[in-house]
Amino acid sequence: MNELVTMDWPNNVIDNFGTIRIIGKGNKEREVPLNADVASALRDYIEQLRGDGPGPLWHPISKAGQLDAGRRLTPGGVRKMMRFRGCELTEVITPHYLRKTFGTRLLQHGVDIFTAQELLGHASADTTKIYDTRGKERKVEAVNVLVRKTKTL
Repeated sequence: MNELVTMDWPNNVIDNFGTIRIIGKGNKEREVPLNADVASALRDYIEQLRGDGPGPLWHPISKAGQLDAGRRLTPGGVRKMMRFRGCELTEVITPHYLRKTFGTRLLQHGVDIFTAQELLGHASADTTKIYDTRGKERKVEAVNVLVRKTKTL
């Protein structure tokens, strides 16, 4: 979660909103591309709410719904927002839950484990394997893909 709350504008947003630069554990830097919808939402946030002055990328929002540009969003603030949104979903939603879902969905949709590892900022693919819930089906599909490709040759 520190990766999120320590982001600064404009340092962590690059490629015309197409990529974010994340500083992870051990001060390791990685770049994560944003899909068009997320890039558009981030651009709207900057233009309509945050403004383009340098400083923290994310600011807390008051109970009145106003952006508090004088402060940086904190991990506690993120957890509070997640609890609030989780109540609407009748499910416990935490930042780690979202991270785990991101990793799991990448693998479920056929992203190779090494790309998922890079996007998650894991030092080892063994850590990323924890997110792989595909089980035996992935092995069966891998063999079937190979057989289908061989038959077309």
